[in-house]
Amino acid sequence: MFLTKFLLLGLICWALARRVSLRPRLFLPAGRRAYRCKEPIEVGIWSPRQATCRVELIWLQVGTRISIFDGTPGAFELLPGSLAPGDYQLRLKGAAPIRFRVVSAVPDSSMPWSELRGPGNFSICNPAEFTLLRRGGRLETRPVGKLSPGMERLDACLASNRSILVYAVWSGTVTHQPWGPGHSWAEPEMLRLLRMASLHAAQRLRRFGCSIRSVGMIDEPLLLPDDPPILAQIMQQAKRDLKAVWPEAVFSTDLWISGCDPALQLINDVPCSHVFVDRGCGKLGILSGIALARCSRPLDPIAHAMNGQLHGADPGPSRRAAAYALMRNCLLAAGLSSHWWLNLKYVTPAERARLDEPALRWGPFFLEWPLQKASLALLWSPALKGPDYIEQVMATHQALLRAGYACQIVHQDLLSEWECELLLVVGPVPTLPVGFRGKVLRLEQLEALLSQLPRRWQPFQRLDGLSARARSRFCTTWFMDLPCRQAAELVPDLQGKIFTADGFEVVGESRKAGEGRLLCLLNGYEELPNGPEDEPVPVYNHAPWTFHAKIPDSEGLTFLVEGLQMDRISLLHQTPESLQFEPGEMKLLVQAPRLPSGLRLAAHVDSGGIQVEVELLGLQMPWPIELVIRDDGSTLYRLQRATNRQGRFSEHLPMGANFPSARLQLSVSSCLGILSQETFLDWVERPIRIELLEQPVRIWDEAELRNFLSLRPDLYLVGPTSQDLAVRLSQLGFKAGSWAAEEISRRAHYPRLWPRQVTRVRPDRPAAWSPWTIETNRVPRALAGARGVVGPLGWFEPEEALLCEPGCTLRFHRDGRWRVVGGRRSLENVTPDLRKEWSVPWRRLGRFTGHRLQPQTPECWECHHHLVLLGDSSSNVLMGALQASELLPRTAQSDYPGPGRAFISLAWSPFSLGYQAVVVAAGDLQGLEAGRRRLLELT
Repeated sequence: MFLTKFLLLGLICWALARRVSLRPRLFLPAGRRAYRCKEPIEVGIWSPRQATCRVELIWLQVGTRISIFDGTPGAFELLPGSLAPGDYQLRLKGAAPIRFRVVSAVPDSSMPWSELRGPGNFSICNPAEFTLLRRGGRLETRPVGKLSPGMERLDACLASNRSILVYAVWSGTVTHQPWGPGHSWAEPEMLRLLRMASLHAAQRLRRFGCSIRSVGMIDEPLLLPDDPPILAQIMQQAKRDLKAVWPEAVFSTDLWISGCDPALQLINDVPCSHVFVDRGCGKLGILSGIALARCSRPLDPIAHAMNGQLHGADPGPSRRAAAYALMRNCLLAAGLSSHWWLNLKYVTPAERARLDEPALRWGPFFLEWPLQKASLALLWSPALKGPDYIEQVMATHQALLRAGYACQIVHQDLLSEWECELLLVVGPVPTLPVGFRGKVLRLEQLEALLSQLPRRWQPFQRLDGLSARARSRFCTTWFMDLPCRQAAELVPDLQGKIFTADGFEVVGESRKAGEGRLLCLLNGYEELPNGPEDEPVPVYNHAPWTFHAKIPDSEGLTFLVEGLQMDRISLLHQTPESLQFEPGEMKLLVQAPRLPSGLRLAAHVDSGGIQVEVELLGLQMPWPIELVIRDDGSTLYRLQRATNRQGRFSEHLPMGANFPSARLQLSVSSCLGILSQETFLDWVERPIRIELLEQPVRIWDEAELRNFLSLRPDLYLVGPTSQDLAVRLSQLGFKAGSWAAEEISRRAHYPRLWPRQVTRVRPDRPAAWSPWTIETNRVPRALAGARGVVGPLGWFEPEEALLCEPGCTLRFHRDGRWRVVGGRRSLENVTPDLRKEWSVPWRRLGRFTGHRLQPQTPECWECHHHLVLLGDSSSNVLMGALQASELLPRTAQSDYPGPGRAFISLAWSPFSLGYQAVVVAAGDLQGLEAGRRRLLELT
């Protein structure tokens, strides 16, 4: 009776599963759920019978429902510019509906300004956790239309209409340390894995195309004495590898201190750095830190990441607001191409929004004012190294700024092409290049004072015998900037002064563009509060300041922008002699020879959108503007922008062909001069255009495929019909053969990279083979086992590298402490014999998470041959690993790309560095035959 019920239940389950498997399917082959207006959207349809399928598109916000496809199963593309921004749903009778979003990809502000988890207009992503896996660490056998957690994060960033900055593409440093024995960049195994990581990241990231602003590695690569030239070679190689796969990629690696070396910073497409404050320098040190970071490219805007408060108690909302506003203001004045915040531990979301709003509003205006050569330059000499020299150069630069001078830090290698009237030198005067005509000056009195600088880490040293108040003074930014204030008094009369003041608490930055001039004045004044000796002084103590100064007169008029929110604007007909500063405030003096006579706004409809042009009439200079497009009262776009130095602005704004016919209202206004202009434009809805993907074989990277095959490499073919294809290739001059996957590949051994030393646990008495045991209330997440190996498969800290022999028992406690029961532990050096003994093939696949080097596809297999892989994930293990790795533009399975169709693509170094894989992906033999014929044509 029981057996009958069991068989009946099994029959019912089989019938239900078969019914589900025979239902029609509707899917997005790319797997993504977010798309830009200006890119195509591929839709796939599968049905058990080649019957006519009707696909409907629903625009969820509007509620419109239209039929966009009526034909046999297959695939089609919604052409670029077809859909307006919004949420959509695709429906097919009998199939589960799918939902996706279309975004404009037009940021509200053209200044890329972000906080990792807060307001802003771009997002930070770490390229980790790729690979499609099922439960138990098994490969996903039906990969079409699915995304890994890493891809889902990128997709979510795009869905929020943000561009993406990819940070730590290599993860070549772990807690600021490189991988490998000896923690050296020169470790060969590390270099091989870094190159593979770069190649694989490029193949994955390019699927999001122009949504990715830049790609770079983790911050602050820790350098050993002999490493800088090695690091330059590695960075250059990483850039070549990224662009070999994805030529449009923008390479920008975060470099601080080491970025002063032109061999490193010049590799970046966009200079990139971050500057620590509160560690040896106050907020005005931001200007000097950025100037030092780009000393090899002094006139280039810099991509920047700014640390917030790193030590000390919460100073309170008012002090915090002034300090962070000053940080923001210093960044804007220094010249940015983009910015994002780090470590804002005390700042609330509401404070972040208030902090970022002025930057998003005024940032586009700052972008249009180019940095210019100053007549005064401060030399950075590569012959002088070390923290003392770094501190003195930065402090000298800040002293010059406080004294009212415009000054740039210039690397010695640039002097042959850099023109300046006066070159200041810190330390011994180096040998200058032939042809340098500027005057050289060494301010020895200034150097003598700044040689007594408090060191960067002094605030963290133990200061015994002092009261709480006295100890806390050493951690205040007031104390850190004290030597710079004192040094500013010793600065003699030099060239390049932009203002003269009766104090040294305000610094300035000056720019020129077109007919205008911009002067930024920043209040860095701090005042320590009174209090009892047992009460610590807050880290930040910014206070109001009255600025009496002589500023060069404007030939015309001056707009004064002031307030912590930069929201108070007044028109001055003469340069002010004094200004009242709030704590941490920046005042902008926008000088123009005359008032503009107005704004001209023009717009016209083109394919998929509106081309907008704005011109500042009667004046050629940058000018802040706000562009708004409305439809029946609803706002479609509200953009913060600025005219360029010629007084012009233009931008294309996608609308989507299906946007309903309407009369659009376009208006442009400016807060300077209270200018405005508006016009109307008639938008006419157009039909949504689709294109059937009927070609039997689609090819990606055809040029690279042809180049690869033209070299006539030895090819190892794996998959169905590989023997017939090998014969044909041999007839064409290739050395080709058909192999089983197990014959030419093996599972990679782990751990791949080892620390210098490991902790080894041995039993007191030899025991027969038995697995080690763990007695614990909470098993540490770092534990993993393979032949008695305990610890993360990519070592994070040396003490975590633990080798446990059979017969041992480890007892872990809740607080993470552990001890050996019936055994002993010792610290041993890692030798080749130890690595050979303890490295084992992987047992369970995982995902790379940034520092854990666990087995993942496709690096978990080793295959030192050029491959031609045929079929789909059910054909052979290598094809399954590659399709699950998300390296390919498209993947195949039994119902896609459809009967008799195939994909051909190239994978760069999927299993071993320097060995490529040509993929002919198809779900049936007819498709494989079509792919074979097309591949032979490429040869």
